Amino acid sequence: MYRILILNLVMILASLSIVSSMVGASLTIFTPLELVYNQYMVQNVLANPNFTLTQSIPNASPFQNWAMVYSGSNVQEVTLGGVLSGNAVKFVGVNNGLSQTVTLNQSTRKVVFFSAWSKAEGVTGNKDSDYSFYIDVRYQDGTSLYGQNLAFDVGTTNWTYKYGFIIPEKPVKSMNAVLLFRNGHTGTAYFSNLVISELNIGADQVQNFDRVVMAKFPNSVALGAIHTLSTSDNLSLRFDKSTGMIAGVTIDSQTVASDSNQIYGGVFIKDMQLKSNESNVYMPSPSKVITTANTFRTESYLSELDLSINTTFKADVDISKTISIRVDVESKRNSMNRALSVYIAIPVSNMNLDWVWGDYLRSSRGIVDFYPKEFNRMSQRISTNQYTSSTPFWGMSTNLTSNNVGLGLGIPLDSPRVVRFSYNAVCKLFYAVIDLGISQLPSAITNKAWIDLVLYKLDKTETTIGNVKTPLPYPARSAAYGYYSRFPQFYQRRISPESEGLWVAFSDITPIPNITDFGISVHEIAYGSSPRHANFGKQKGIKVFRYLTEPFSSWVSLNSTSLDPNNYTQVIDYLKAQAANPNSPIKTQAQYTLVSGIKDPDTGLYRYTSENKPWCPVKCALFDLTPLPNVKPDDSLPSNYISKADNSWNSNVMSDHTNPLSSNFNLSGEYLDSFPANAYLLDYTPDHVKAVLQPILSFDATRPQLVGVVQIFATYYFSKNIGDFLHSIGRYFMTNGASSLGVSWGSDLFDYTGQEMKWVSGGKFVPYVDETLCFSRSNFNQKPYGYLMNIDYTLLTRDIMEQYMQYVTFYGIYPSAFSGDASSNPFWSIPAAYEPNRDLFMKYVPLIKKLNRNGWQVLTGVKGFVNGVENDVVQLSPTLIAPPKVLFERFSVLSLSQEVYITVMITQPVYHSRITLLLDLDMVSNGQLKASDINCNSISAYSLMTKQNLTIVKDGSNNNCTYFGVEFMAIPYNSTWNQYTEVIALSVTGKQQPLPSPIPSKPMGSSKPNNSTNRPDRSRALSESSKFGGVWSGWILVCISVVIMAVIGV
Repeated sequence: MYRILILNLVMILASLSIVSSMVGASLTIFTPLELVYNQYMVQNVLANPNFTLTQSIPNASPFQNWAMVYSGSNVQEVTLGGVLSGNAVKFVGVNNGLSQTVTLNQSTRKVVFFSAWSKAEGVTGNKDSDYSFYIDVRYQDGTSLYGQNLAFDVGTTNWTYKYGFIIPEKPVKSMNAVLLFRNGHTGTAYFSNLVISELNIGADQVQNFDRVVMAKFPNSVALGAIHTLSTSDNLSLRFDKSTGMIAGVTIDSQTVASDSNQIYGGVFIKDMQLKSNESNVYMPSPSKVITTANTFRTESYLSELDLSINTTFKADVDISKTISIRVDVESKRNSMNRALSVYIAIPVSNMNLDWVWGDYLRSSRGIVDFYPKEFNRMSQRISTNQYTSSTPFWGMSTNLTSNNVGLGLGIPLDSPRVVRFSYNAVCKLFYAVIDLGISQLPSAITNKAWIDLVLYKLDKTETTIGNVKTPLPYPARSAAYGYYSRFPQFYQRRISPESEGLWVAFSDITPIPNITDFGISVHEIAYGSSPRHANFGKQKGIKVFRYLTEPFSSWVSLNSTSLDPNNYTQVIDYLKAQAANPNSPIKTQAQYTLVSGIKDPDTGLYRYTSENKPWCPVKCALFDLTPLPNVKPDDSLPSNYISKADNSWNSNVMSDHTNPLSSNFNLSGEYLDSFPANAYLLDYTPDHVKAVLQPILSFDATRPQLVGVVQIFATYYFSKNIGDFLHSIGRYFMTNGASSLGVSWGSDLFDYTGQEMKWVSGGKFVPYVDETLCFSRSNFNQKPYGYLMNIDYTLLTRDIMEQYMQYVTFYGIYPSAFSGDASSNPFWSIPAAYEPNRDLFMKYVPLIKKLNRNGWQVLTGVKGFVNGVENDVVQLSPTLIAPPKVLFERFSVLSLSQEVYITVMITQPVYHSRITLLLDLDMVSNGQLKASDINCNSISAYSLMTKQNLTIVKDGSNNNCTYFGVEFMAIPYNSTWNQYTEVIALSVTGKQQPLPSPIPSKPMGSSKPNNSTNRPDRSRALSESSKFGGVWSGWILVCISVVIMAVIGV
């Protein structure tokens, strides 16, 4: 036995490589251009920049070389003294401006520096481009870049200096420089000492990296020994063992980044306390490198920033087909907070692969080499120039005729951080950046933080129709698919598809007759509601959720007092008195408000506002609270005071779910209100920072000396405690706002979520944009999502209700309604609200349930055409564009026993067009079916909206075909609507199976009478689409021929 142990130990040691070295100098990867631009200044191309040359020409500018922007402007000359040379221009009143055009005639792109001094006296309005030094750029090819500006502060100021950089996309022909003081601004403004100068530095060495203009100078790094990590699906990273850099990347047979091109990735660090535009970006040099067959680990000390940094890359260890990335950071400056931006950068430098960036499920952009703006999609803002990405994963893929590949980068939902994903086409890096705060206060993570990420190959990058492969146009879908497969635990569907349905809030639904008509699935009730609601729900198969709390808030009613809610001292003294009074009805609320209340970092005062809401009317103080577990009272409060987290979730509350004798035992679960509220508010309260157990601290880039708890992360861990308990006993957890408002955190915690939204404006249905609903659908994946329309029911016409229901049906989202003020006159308590729409609920809710039974599928497997022209194509431009005119989503997985459902949203510009859908059989069947399995004479499709059979299009003859799909004419449900939804069910049989019975065509007149004059006979139009079958067959043959000729080089 000992021999076996020794032999195993020898084998382990043989596979382990440890390289120790002296700590080498770190590499400076990027330097802010602000620190070095003076070395590259050429000359000021502006004429008369100090307004020393004057002229006297009627109705003209008083200054040579400058033209008046507005006739009649009050433009004056001012003689300057002091630090500024020359004179100044003085603008008085409204609508003033001077302009000058300068010619650059660049043959190659060059960065341009521009600057100005200005002073304000009684300037009104807000800081914006209407009081600025403003430049429009004209490129050599005739296109333009507008609105580059230096905006100045309003009010009364001293002389202020501003400067900036213009990184042109193309060589510049000319620039129109304008001094503006107009529109909402009055008062007096001065300008002087203006500069426009080219910089003698290659534009390929300057980039907007993480929204800061950086210079990257070539590092002549001699690569040493290489260690390669590979996943089982052929994603490989090549590491230089001497520096720790990622020197090369390959996917399958494609070289994504070559060792020889001097574009390297790795882990980079920036100290944000030096200000984002003054801090270098460093890569630490490892003192120790540890490698195994599937691991690459470096241990480093970055002396410039006094940081210990350990990085581990693991291939197929934690997750199959995945490179897991772990970065541990420890500050050695024990007496101070740290604000760090940590970059995990993957080189993607082979631009011959024609890369495409995915913005969201239905939008992508072609990546243009050296394009100066980064490719990303941000949502919420933490501070000026500091944003977060809207999803926990992002991807990019290639646009080739064959052998397409793609990369995905993600952060686990259960490891929340402030993260941004971007691709930079100048430095050729696909990176994630995490803004980490490190606190020196005593806590479980004093002076420490860590990051977990995943890098993976995109599994699906091509679609196959017949024998023709084409790249998938939307990398965001492939990235989502890869993320879902690696983290299935985040998307577990605990509510059975059969019991899904509508969400109802704060209404007594027990009087509703024939309540099952409406498809109600979840009922949110107030805390302390009568048990009859839960009992009724259990009887009717409706899950009842108790309103537990709103994590971020404490609404303190002051109506019974003589207090002024705007008087801070009065309000706080009142709270302290109530907290100490054992007989006070708000004793507990007062205590947890004082313990968990968030304080202003400058004044130390509690954050609250005076409010007047239906649920807290007239005199009300709304306090911002943290729900972070483990928070204790500070030294000024009694130690027995309770926190918000402990008050909301404790053994007494839990016992309602575990004690069969509890009157609340029939509850299905708990409801958490306003999950993403104050999402990226930073809580600097010292006793709250001390309570953190995970590295959920971050910083505001405008004041990085402070670090605080990110509110959404405090809410996440509070919610996780509740969800873990409920799920362990087979109960459910629900919230509103998860997977909404650009916040993806929390999607893994809840079983049902949704959002209260208006949907109506000016008496008309006004839908939210496709990106908003795609965000909610994709972040919650197949779990049920529902909307509450927050509008007064008297404003809801039948037409509005049906548009609403059709719109959300497309996404498989459940449509419900609530209240105009989110409180009073709830929809489901008023028969006059729900009864006129009963038949609409009976029509659409079962349809949505049918779609969701086997789940929404992120990969549609659909190639669509409008009048023979492909609908979804790769957008080659780097600028963001609107989604296509026809939208597709897929539900279910096609098999010989299961039909597949395709939802189609058709917008008004393509009404009465011929819509063709061809299916990627491998994709829509999840690899279960091949064309040879299908009896092509038995394919059938019908509309779930009209119950009409649809025309099948296919190639081949008899029962053999290589592709098939559906074709129909887009006849709108109502021609006055901006869009309508069609839902298609398609089924197939095997070659040995009997032919299915077709769905009988039902005359339109046999359904509910059609009262609209805008609804033509859709059944006739759908059947007439078969006339286009011959045209389609010819078109596909031409397309296939073109593809074949392209491949063979004809």
